[in-house]
Amino acid sequence: MRRRKPGTQKRKKKKLQEEAAKRQQSATEKFIKRSETLEFMDDESVIETEAVNDGSPTTAETHHAADLSYEDEDLLSSNNPETVIQDVDQSSINLHDPGTWPSVIDSKLKSKIVDYGPYQVKDIKFPEDEKERHFTASYYLRKLPNGETISRNWLVYSQTKDAVYCFCCKLFPHSTSVSQLSTDGFRSWQDLSQTLKIHENSNSHMKNAMSWDDLGVRLKCGQTIDTKEQELYQERVRYWHGIIERLIAIIQHLAERKLVLRGSTEKLHSPNSGNFLGQVELMARFDPLMQQHLQAVENKDISDHYIGVHIQNELIQIIAEKILDEITSRIQSAKYYSIILDCITDRSHTEQMTVIVRFVRICDSVAFVEEHFIGFLDVHDSTGQGLTDLILSKLDEMKIKVSNMCGQCYDNGANMAGHVNGVQACIKSINPRAFYSPCQPHSLNLLLCDAAKPSTLAMKYFGTLQRIYALFSGSSKRWDLLKAASVSITVKPLSDTHWEAKIAAVKVPCYELKGLINALESARDQARKPTHYAETDSFIKDISSYQFILSTVIWYDTLFRVNSVSKMLQSNKIHLDITMNVLLNLNEFRKDYRENGFETVLSSMEEIYGELNLSCEFPLQRYEGRDEPVINPKDNFRINFFLKLVDTTITAANERFRLLNNHNKIFVFLYKISALQKKSTEKLLENCTDLQSALSHESSSDIDAYNLCSEL
Repeated sequence: MRRRKPGTQKRKKKKLQEEAAKRQQSATEKFIKRSETLEFMDDESVIETEAVNDGSPTTAETHHAADLSYEDEDLLSSNNPETVIQDVDQSSINLHDPGTWPSVIDSKLKSKIVDYGPYQVKDIKFPEDEKERHFTASYYLRKLPNGETISRNWLVYSQTKDAVYCFCCKLFPHSTSVSQLSTDGFRSWQDLSQTLKIHENSNSHMKNAMSWDDLGVRLKCGQTIDTKEQELYQERVRYWHGIIERLIAIIQHLAERKLVLRGSTEKLHSPNSGNFLGQVELMARFDPLMQQHLQAVENKDISDHYIGVHIQNELIQIIAEKILDEITSRIQSAKYYSIILDCITDRSHTEQMTVIVRFVRICDSVAFVEEHFIGFLDVHDSTGQGLTDLILSKLDEMKIKVSNMCGQCYDNGANMAGHVNGVQACIKSINPRAFYSPCQPHSLNLLLCDAAKPSTLAMKYFGTLQRIYALFSGSSKRWDLLKAASVSITVKPLSDTHWEAKIAAVKVPCYELKGLINALESARDQARKPTHYAETDSFIKDISSYQFILSTVIWYDTLFRVNSVSKMLQSNKIHLDITMNVLLNLNEFRKDYRENGFETVLSSMEEIYGELNLSCEFPLQRYEGRDEPVINPKDNFRINFFLKLVDTTITAANERFRLLNNHNKIFVFLYKISALQKKSTEKLLENCTDLQSALSHESSSDIDAYNLCSEL
């Protein structure tokens, strides 16, 4: 009979599991050091002056310092979590915060602190005292009499005590030193400048700095008293560095291929453990270090294995932050940038906005355009102002100035492209130099959608194509009949958002009309229900009619030309002047097609109908009991289908590409450098002045017209 464990043992086991999970949380910070750089103010006079808060808000983000505790570091040198010093509270010690260090520091802790080195907190909002004064990162620099600035690498700030310490004097206290920088910390900010000058010139500070430097050298050379212990410690550190490095490589490999990490179980050697643990097991078959690690995990020799779900999430977050920091750094170095936004609803029915930043990067004197995705933003207010506030808060979080935005590109929705309350209008009210341009391929797709709406014949045409697709895709037997009819191009569904859906649907009746008719006849002959028989028979009559085939040729001519232009506009190497030339050529084609296209299509219909043995003429229309004049069927088709289609595309194109034409007038002279020599100085200066006016806001301007003219 199976004996159940008492409740006390279950609770004890659960408590041990929770403690093990808690020890692993944030454990990767012990092996991954975040590199932080500080950009100091150009005004050198601030370096030695008092830090007085003027009440202006700061936009700096709080820096998440690595919580490297003494207790966590002992886990590297021993599998036993109890191998710690017993005379201090190790859980409260942070190697980066001198305010948490004990008053008496033993040699072991001192070696570890020196090994990590001083950590200078920089990008945070420092708290104010009762006099509204606070510490600033400018104190980390010292200004010499000759104007040169050097770093005070020994000065560290404690966030827990809101005080500054001398790193070396705190570690190597001198009996004659009475400075608060080496004891309880100094936080009298109005006297800090003078105190730092006195302290860094004192004999005790110089001796402690030499002791710090000497210990650092001996640690690197392995010449300390506890050399053997240091060697074991370093060996353990190298072991965990190797494990973390391999785990990061696995996560990068899976992320590049868009593969999920976890499965339904977190057990090793289980077929449902997921891709991450599967890659770990595969690596262990060929890598001795990973094999040793998994062996220790299976034998329960170590409790902190760093392959659990919490560590996976933490590594993913660290990688994402590092990538985002690199993207932000590139944007800030490029200064000017453009944004591309689009909204979509995910599977959880949450509307999200994708944010893409586009800028010019110069590397090795070569300039090239880069586009980077910087994240999804959950949308709770889909109005123009709500979306504007959302993107501005994201840019402010990344410390990217909206005043440096030079372009915006969205779809043609009213909340995005609206002239009054759209996102582009809201951003232009803040920065008029952020030129808006709608997505040109999207505009072409909307142009085709607009062309299909005014004419009932056009709506009936695409409705017939969609119903034919539904007929064949709804049955595997009918789909086999379609393939047996030697139709090399299968029928396609329609879509208002997929840009090539319409031409893909029209291509079948244009090139495979005979095979499509044969497939429908086979489906009609094998139909077992009267509704299926009547439906397929009506399809055969519809697609065999003169109007349907004529509509197919007209639509294919229009869609083919528009689709070619759309693909050209999606190229990442196309320029503004080339874009305008392509669109102008498309517009000329539509005008010429309006005048001569209908007769050209009619002449080609005789050849098509000759192959199909069909009658090449319009059906007669009867008007019984009506007073309306009888219109020729040919003229009726030309007026109500052909001219409506072409005229709608011409009118919509002029409206949708009006903004792009305005931008082209401002910038086009820069794209034709070779033609500048033929221009007069007055004309060139006029172009540069117009550009300066477009790139000016209030009292600031991005360029100077006279300087640009002389340079060109």
